[in-house]
Parts: sequence; structure tokens; C-alpha cells
Amino acid sequence: MNQQKQILLIGIAFITVVSMLFFNIKEKYSVEYIKTSKEIIGINEITDIYKLDILLKSIRGINQLEDIDAKSLKENLFINDNSVINGIKKLKDKKIEQFYSNIINKNISRMETFSNYTRLLKLINNKRIDKADSSNLLFEGDREIYFLITTTIIDIPQIIENIGKVRALGVRLLDHKNESKEVLFLLEANLKAFMDKVADIKYTINKIADKEKNKLNYLLNSIVSDFYNIRTILSDIEKGKTTLNSKEYFLETSKLVNKIDSLFSTSREILTQKLEERRSLLYSKLFVVAIFYMLFILTTLVSIFILYKKSHKNSNLDKKKKENSKFIQALQEDYIKDTNLKDICNKSLNHVINHFEAINGSLYLFNEQNKKLYLGATYGIKHDNLTQTLELHENLISENILEKKIKIIDIDKKVNLGNIETNCTKLVTIPIMEFEQSIGTIQLVFDNKFKTIDVEFLQSIISLMGTYINKAQKDEESLEYLKLIDKNVLISKTDLDGNITEVSEQLCLLSQYTKEELIGKTHRIFRHKDISEEIFINLWDTITKGEIWNGELKNTKKDGSYYWIDSRISPDCDINGNITGYTAIRTDITDKKKVEEIAITDGLTSLYNRRHFDDIFAQQIEINRRAKELVAFVLIDIDHFKQYNDTYGHQEGDTTLKLVAHALKDTLKRPNDYTFRLGGEEFGLIYHIKTEEDAKDIANQAKVNIENLHIEHTGNSASKFVTISSGLYIVDSSDDSTVDEIYKKSDDALYHSKQNGRNQVSVVKI
Repeated sequence: MNQQKQILLIGIAFITVVSMLFFNIKEKYSVEYIKTSKEIIGINEITDIYKLDILLKSIRGINQLEDIDAKSLKENLFINDNSVINGIKKLKDKKIEQFYSNIINKNISRMETFSNYTRLLKLINNKRIDKADSSNLLFEGDREIYFLITTTIIDIPQIIENIGKVRALGVRLLDHKNESKEVLFLLEANLKAFMDKVADIKYTINKIADKEKNKLNYLLNSIVSDFYNIRTILSDIEKGKTTLNSKEYFLETSKLVNKIDSLFSTSREILTQKLEERRSLLYSKLFVVAIFYMLFILTTLVSIFILYKKSHKNSNLDKKKKENSKFIQALQEDYIKDTNLKDICNKSLNHVINHFEAINGSLYLFNEQNKKLYLGATYGIKHDNLTQTLELHENLISENILEKKIKIIDIDKKVNLGNIETNCTKLVTIPIMEFEQSIGTIQLVFDNKFKTIDVEFLQSIISLMGTYINKAQKDEESLEYLKLIDKNVLISKTDLDGNITEVSEQLCLLSQYTKEELIGKTHRIFRHKDISEEIFINLWDTITKGEIWNGELKNTKKDGSYYWIDSRISPDCDINGNITGYTAIRTDITDKKKVEEIAITDGLTSLYNRRHFDDIFAQQIEINRRAKELVAFVLIDIDHFKQYNDTYGHQEGDTTLKLVAHALKDTLKRPNDYTFRLGGEEFGLIYHIKTEEDAKDIANQAKVNIENLHIEHTGNSASKFVTISSGLYIVDSSDDSTVDEIYKKSDDALYHSKQNGRNQVSVVKI
């Protein structure tokens, strides 16, 4: 099926679907409109039934009077039989007509007449309910309107019926005292029913809008007030205290009936108004739907026509696009097969020449750095016959790099294509671009078979070529760059568990391991014993948070010798920021560290010297003050060391200094603790502690470790072995003493240890 037929079918289907939607909306509003109209008609018909109901209730009450009063009252109230007959005929109910005929034609008692009229009114009431049902009034969905319907159609007629009975029964009570017991029972029942129904009406009225509610409540309150007056009159009648006759009582109760009739009329008016408003709104909606539908049909038909014409035009291009698509697909497949730059250049030129039927051509690549073009591929011309390198502005090919647009030249002569000349009729020079970046240029030579070139399609081909050629160039550059890195940079990569996945050749040379020996291993293979575990814990805590760790590490070579590196370890992340591994780049700083170690190390004991002590003591104190932590300084002197040298000789003295130094260093295990030889037989310790007791314990442990060396010293008054005396100073964050003050106080404490028998630790009192 061609595209034009598809457009027509889709258009028809669309119109059909939307038309169904419109018709459903229209049907919905139409049903609502008809239903509302039916409800309005039903209200009007129910009003006629209500008027007949009021008339019959009046007749029922009047018939309880004496004949003279009844006749006079009918004349005063303009009540005649014809009005009743016409009202009953409108009901079109033979049963009701026959029932009424029997009432007026029979000569029966007033009480029987009351009962018959009551039954007639019940039939008419049923007729009213049937009319409400057939008019859908009792199935109204709007909450407020439904409340008005129940009040108007059911509740108000019911209280009129109650008051009508009260009126008729009151007249009966006044004229027939002997029937008072039965009449009083009926009166009480109707009075109670009236008040119950009034409560229902009040509850219903309070559910509607304030404006209508206030108006109806005002009328209802007035009705209740008059009702209590009637109730008082009835109480007086029962007690024999009333001065009213039956006619006067009838007229008094008729006032209450009239007020209830006003309530009915007001409620009916409000109800009718709301229904009329809704019907008017529905009519407006139907009109708007019709207008929108017509506009939709017109717009859709115009759109289908435009699309049909456009489709007809586009169908002529589809065939050509498919051919072009096949060409691009074939080109991409070739690019996927070959990734090296030379093959991609050759295939790019071959595809373009074959597709556009050129007789020969060449492809030059542009070097942005030196602004020169280099021959990348040829077709129909020997490679060696063309200039291998072109300068800008040298010929049409190099100028095309600057112009950056396809150029078609009509030529009927020999054209210089480098070192040769060729006869041609058309010369097409095409810049190879990627995002405005010049990649190179292609020049095609055509004979008299030249056809019009689809420039837009040619540009898309060249853009694709530019992408792949540029990628191949960058890949070759990256490969060369990686080779340089591999040979000259200390680099390695690991997975999330720290297992080495890649390692450079230069790192292998430095560490003396082969790549095969390192791949799959962790960096623990390089770890030197002098580097504490805490440094590696800190390292892993840093990089697993996605942060970069920088630091100096001492590593071990395969032969056991060591080397120092300045290392930078960074996380590798995927596009979502998830860590996938880690990359470490290192710098060999072994020579630098060796020079540093010589400068800060005591030549005899290999401990830090006095110079390093002077450099870092103040720093350590300041660091701990900022961190609000404690740092301890211990000044140590070997007891009677001069006598030791005199007794055992300076060579043994040097050996003892080395042993003492080693024991002191072993006492402090953490990397941020320091051991110094401050001069002669004087040593110093700096270490970090949490409590003063920790400081004392470490100082005493150092003292014990020295004595436990069991180096004989007969000239020592404190022991038969070499011992030390110490002065301990504990610096807290609030201590603002200078370095010199701390040293002086520690020296005083050391002197105190010597004065008190040596081989002990004295603590400076702050």
C-alpha cells in the first residue's frame, strides 16, 4: 500500500474515531439536555397536580362545616366543582374520575366524606409521585437539586396534607363534640407527623446554597410559628375555652395552608430556575461541541489534502533515499571491517568515486598543527605521481581546506592534479569536515558523463567519512601516545578489589617484575615494611569515597631493594558516576628521598637528627593544638655514658648508641611518632597519645626496653646495665608554651630524674 492511500485511510480512520468521540460527548450533553427538559415539564405538571391537591384539601375541610357555612365559604374562596372536574380530567386517569364522581353523587355523612376525600387525595398523591418518577426527578444526580426535588414534590405536599387533615378534623371537633375522642387521636397523629416532616424539610434545606437556604428557612420558620398558634387553638377547643366557630377556625388554618403553599411556590421557583440554568448551560455546550466538530472536520480535511500532496512529492524521493541509505550502510560496514587510517581513506575515496561515477580522484589529510596536507589515498592515479605534501594555497585541493565548501568547476582542459595533468569536463573539490573542523579534502575528476550531484547527500557522506577518518587519526595518535606512556610513565590500573588489570612497561622496569607477574596481583606485592598499615587504610578510605589520594610511598623491588614514589590514585567511574576501578600514576622520587634522608638522619644511629627535630617539633605541637589532641615529648640521656666510654672504649660506646637508638625506635610503632638523636648520648621522642597515662606508659616502656638490652655498665650507679633517665612533657591544646620553653622544662625534668637516682621518668608539672 503506497503512502497516499495510507494517508487517506488514516485520515478517514482519524475522522471516524474523533467523530465518535464528538458524538459521544454530544450524546452525553443531549441526554442531559433532554433529561433536564423532561424534569422541567414534570415540575410544571406536578404543580398542576399540587394545585388540584390544595383545592381538594380545601373542599375536604369545607365539607366538615354546616351546609350554610360550607356554601358561603366556597363562594368566598371561589371554589366550584368545575375547577375540580377540569383538574381531574387533566390527570387522564379514569379511576380517579370515577372515584370523584362517586363522592359528589352519594349522600353520605361528613366523616365518610372526609375519609373518601382523603383516599382520593392519596390517589392523586400517588399520581404526583408517578409523575416525578416518569420525569426522572427522583433520579436526579445533582445533590442540591435532588434536595429541592424531595422538598418540593414529597415533603411540602405531605405537611399540607397533615395541616389539611388538622383543618378538617378541627372543624369536625367544633361541630360534633360527641366524636371528640376519635378526632383528637387523629389530630394528635397529624400534628406529630407535621412536625416530623418539618424537621426533615429543615434538614434538607440546610444542604442547599446559602442564598436559597435563607429564603426557605424564613418561610419555614413562619410556618412553624403559625403552626404553634393552631396547636394552641386546638388545645383551647379541647378544653372548651375557644371563642372561635368552625368557619373561623377553618379560615385560621387556611392561612397556614397558604403559607405552606408559598413555601411550595418558592421552592418550585428555585428548583425550576436551577434546572433552566443547567439546560441553558447544556445548550451552550452542545453549540460549542458542534462548532468545534465542524472546525475539526474542516481542519482535518485541509490537513489530509496537504499531507496527500506532500506525500505525493516525497514518494518520488523515497526511492532515491533508499539507494542512498544502502550506499551509506555499505560504507559503514566497510568502516567496521577496517579501523586503520590508510584503509579507511582508500575505501572512502573508492565509494565516492564509484557512486558518483568519477574517472579518478585523490584524498588529502589536513594536519592542523603544521597547516599542511598529506596524500592519504588515490583512485585511477598512481600514488607516486601525486605530490605527497601540499602547502595551503598551493592548488585547488589545498585552497579547499580554507574555503570549507563543495566546489564544482566547469573545465574543458588539462588540470594539474599534483605532478600530472588530466583532461576533464568537471572538477569537484569536497572538504572533509567534522563539526567545523577540517579533516581533509577530496578532489574528483569527471568526464562528459558527469551527472548532477546531490549536494545534500554528498555532504552527509562526507560528514560520515570525516567522523571515521578523524576517529582513525585520533586512534592512531592515541595508540602512539599510549606507547609513550607505557614506556615512560609509572602507571597501573586495578579493579574494585585492588587487583592489577593493567601495568606500564616503565613500572615493570622499575619494580623488576614482568607484566605477567603483576596482572591479577594486588599492590601489596610492592609494599615495604616501613610503610604502616594506617597509611593504606587512609588510602582506601579516600579512593572508595570517590576522592583522589596523593602521597609518598616506599616500595620494594623484586630483588628486595627499595624505591620511593610520589603516587596519585584516582577512581575510574562509569557514566553514572559508579566507581569501576582505580588508576595510579607515580613519579620515581628515590633520589630525592635519599638526599632528604641524608639531610635529616643521624649518620651513626640512622635516627632523625637535631636538624629534623627543630623542623618538625613546632609543627607537631601546632597540629595537635588544632585537633585538640595531646602530644608527648620525652628528653632522654644515657646514664653515666662518659664513664661507659672511659671503661669500654669509644667503639663500644658507638655500638651502645646504635642499640639504644634501635630500642627506642622499636618502642614507637606508629608512622606519625618520631625518634631523634639530639646530640652525644641525648635522645628525644615525640608521640601522640589520648591520655596522660598513655604518655607515661610509653616513656616508662622505653626505659624498660633499654635496661632489658642487658648491656653491661659497671660504672652505672642505677643498675649493672646501661639505663636511661627521662624528662616527660605533655602538651595539650590549651598549652601556649613555646618550643624552647617546652625543651627547657623537659631538660629540668631530666635533671630531676638524674638527681633522684637515675633510670626513671620525671613528668613536668604544668
